[in-house]
Amino acid sequence: MQLSDFISLFALVVAAVAVFQTRKFNNSQMMLIARQADLTRMLADKERKGFAESNEAYVSANMYKTGKSNWKIRIYNKGPAVAKNVSVSSYSENGFIQESFLTEKFPMDKMEVGQSVDIHAFVVSGSKDKETIELTWDDQSKLKNKNQVEITI
Repeated sequence: MQLSDFISLFALVVAAVAVFQTRKFNNSQMMLIARQADLTRMLADKERKGFAESNEAYVSANMYKTGKSNWKIRIYNKGPAVAKNVSVSSYSENGFIQESFLTEKFPMDKMEVGQSVDIHAFVVSGSKDKETIELTWDDQSKLKNKNQVEITI
């Protein structure tokens, strides 16, 4: 064998290694592109979900003590959107929430983000310890949202 044969054999080996490395690099690039597409799809789904949640109001209620024997029920919107047509229904007839106080303030045309409404509660020694109320409202994402809250003393 002559020197030119060794040089051409060496060039052939270098070319084969280069082809192998190029294929390996292309495979890793394809995996990275597929992973990037998955991440882009997940980010788009997250953005869509965040946009949908930003159009949802969440109306809830809790009870708190304002004095030695005075109690109030606070109905509030803690969602990121405005609640419309907010109404409150009480399931108990002889509970600590009087229907006249509910009809005086509800239904409300709209409840802004962070807005709350306080209703007097009459707790006496013979009162029940808990009462269930149903809150209904509309928002940009859906009509007739409902939340049943069990108010406890």
